[in-house]
Amino acid sequence: MALIKILYPTFQRNFEYACCRKLYNWLKVAPYQVDPQVEDEDDFDIREGVRVLSIAYSTERDVPAFCALLDGDGEVVEYFTSTLFVETKTSWREDERNSKEKDLNSLRKTIFSKKPHVVVVAGESREAMMVVDDVKSVINDLVDNEGFPSYKWELMDNELGILYMNCNKRGVVEVNKDDLMNALYLEFVNRTNEVGVDLNRAVQFSHTANIVQFVCAFGPRKAAFILKLLKSHNKQLESRAMLVFLHDKNFRWIDIDFFADMIPIFFEY
Repeated sequence: MALIKILYPTFQRNFEYACCRKLYNWLKVAPYQVDPQVEDEDDFDIREGVRVLSIAYSTERDVPAFCALLDGDGEVVEYFTSTLFVETKTSWREDERNSKEKDLNSLRKTIFSKKPHVVVVAGESREAMMVVDDVKSVINDLVDNEGFPSYKWELMDNELGILYMNCNKRGVVEVNKDDLMNALYLEFVNRTNEVGVDLNRAVQFSHTANIVQFVCAFGPRKAAFILKLLKSHNKQLESRAMLVFLHDKNFRWIDIDFFADMIPIFFEY
């Protein structure tokens, strides 16, 4: 009886709190701040956003590594794959050394042509430091020979990506699923309304549209309908009043006949 009425509810509350704090820490990350010395360069202007070159790899040899470039709007503009990112340039096999050199040349061309503001390497394992050394050698070569500014590289914890990749949709047995999801949704709502949402950007870039549902007074269906309405009319929001009008026009119904019966009738003599 004590387990059911006291301990289990306490465990559930503590578990929900721990999950919410974990989600809060994932969401509170601020946008990357570019070094002012890099920002002063004409080719590295940030008026259109920060360009990020990300590298993710697997410890399994038969799984290729991915190198993707994201523009300021979060769109993937270029990517290539490689199976030798974690190999050393001093491998005893000539084909591996040649392939490694080819991959580094592809990385160099991508950085030289697209000019990302930062290079991010996923901290999958100890081999990530080998990948970082390769990135540093490419950046130093561009700094010495092409006049590039010396900008940073970052080693990033990929726990969230691994969790998303390995997560299967299934019912939670130990914890009430609805209570846990409501608590997590509340974290999304709080963080979303602290920062704000650009609806015009959500219409233009579909990968940002999912965040609109966490705006206060919206929800999944209402957010999807408003975005669909804006896309179908090919228009952009110009003011908050326009959003209020769209919000009320499509989700409020007024019985005009009801008010007509209440209008007083005046007779003219």
